[in-house]
Amino acid sequence: MKEYTQKIPVGKTELTKEDLRQLIALITDNSSTPTRPACKCIISTQLDNMLISAGTLDDFLHHIDLPRYLKNLSLACTSVPGTTVAEYRLILLLGEEYSHLQISSSDETWTLGKSGQIMRFLKTKRPLFGLPWIKNTRIILSARPAWKDRSPGLTLLLTLLSLLVSIIIGILQLIKK
Repeated sequence: MKEYTQKIPVGKTELTKEDLRQLIALITDNSSTPTRPACKCIISTQLDNMLISAGTLDDFLHHIDLPRYLKNLSLACTSVPGTTVAEYRLILLLGEEYSHLQISSSDETWTLGKSGQIMRFLKTKRPLFGLPWIKNTRIILSARPAWKDRSPGLTLLLTLLSLLVSIIIGILQLIKK
């Protein structure tokens, strides 16, 4: 049986946890159910001296050693025979130096269609600016809260100070006239 393979460079990408969930849902299709998944996926990342790997995104994200930003991510999925129209293998490597998507299947139409779907999704996740510190891929696992969310007391203090300054300026203008 002939196998069709697509290998496509991904380019600069910035993904959040929610983006990863959407990407995995796109890859695994809606044909899978919790009791009968259509494919088996392994999500992994290489930290300095440790490889973190899991079979689901939730299990992966529950590792306590994960930093806020990942420099690399590997997603490898293989269809479970008899659960999908086409048996396939999909590898998505996202890293600082090089990122690519590789899909192999016996169904050429499925291979081209799925690679097109995934690439359209990833193109919407490209950063707006070619920021020099983003070499190729940045994966944000936990966004830093805004300063106003971290310190409600500081927000209240700044609000009161601006109100006080406005009142003082208003009084000074009245006295001037």
